[in-house]
Amino acid sequence: TEWKKNTLKTAVMFPAILFSIFFVLNALIWGEKFSGTIPFGTMFALVVLWFGISVPLVFL
Repeated sequence: TEWKKNTLKTAVMFPAILFSIFFVLNALIWGEKFSGTIPFGTMFALVVLWFGISVPLVFL
C-alpha cells in the first residue's frame, strides 16, 4: 500500500537528513578541537532512541 511506504519514508528520511547534518557539523567542531562536541556514543544513543521509539509510533 502506498500510504505505508510514504509514512515510512517520512519517518526515516527527515530525521536521517537532520542527523546527517548534525553529525557533519559535530565532526567539523571535533576537528577544530573544541570542547563543545557531543560524544559519538551519545549521538549513537540518540539515533537508536529516535528510530527505536519514534518510527514505530508513526504507524499507531
